[in-house]
Amino acid sequence: MLNIIIVLIKFLQSLILRYFLSIFQLLDPSTKAKIPLFPSNSPTTLQTSPLLP
Repeated sequence: MLNIIIVLIKFLQSLILRYFLSIFQLLDPSTKAKIPLFPSNSPTTLQTSPLLP
């Protein structure tokens, strides 16, 4: 049961991340060049960026 909750939380986190990234791109299209909006080039940002609409 706990595993399902953890998976759901991670899924929601990725959805929220993509949502904010797309909003930043709509506000400023030049953000596509500097897509790592986070201080560190963590693997999570690199994994979610190709999934953007």
